Amino acid sequence: NGDLISKRAMLALMPTTARMEGTWEGTFRRYDATGVLAETLASTVIVRFLEDGNANDYSQTNITRAPGQAEKRIESFGKWDVDRLRFYNPRVDGWAKDVPEDPSGLTSIFMMTFKDGSGMTVAEIVSLSPDGRSRSRATQYLVAGKVVRRTLIDEVKVD
Repeated sequence: NGDLISKRAMLALMPTTARMEGTWEGTFRRYDATGVLAETLASTVIVRFLEDGNANDYSQTNITRAPGQAEKRIESFGKWDVDRLRFYNPRVDGWAKDVPEDPSGLTSIFMMTFKDGSGMTVAEIVSLSPDGRSRSRATQYLVAGKVVRRTLIDEVKVD
């Protein structure tokens, strides 16, 4: 089945990220490089860790809704790779990992590279609440080491 690790073992190695499985409702606030709010989007993010035997170990659906526009949906998939979860979608390749140095055990990071040749990279820090019912994400989009956009996301777990 191509599994490198069982679901149980993978989740034990990344307990913070494992707690993020479920459906999250929230708001994306996107800012330009100067810090000016550019847009606000309602969002639903569905995080799934798949059962053993699947082609992937992970699946995530991001749905954003801007006022007066059609809903946008991005499907991502991932596999465990040595010490992190590697994921991909048509736009980006990336990886996720808990921050073991965080004594609270509530922080994970996601790093991504756009596939469009722009050289854009993304660094996201995710902070989970102690009760696991909410999370905050801070995302920086960089080109040649310079911030071109930031996104702040506040979410609550709905299932």
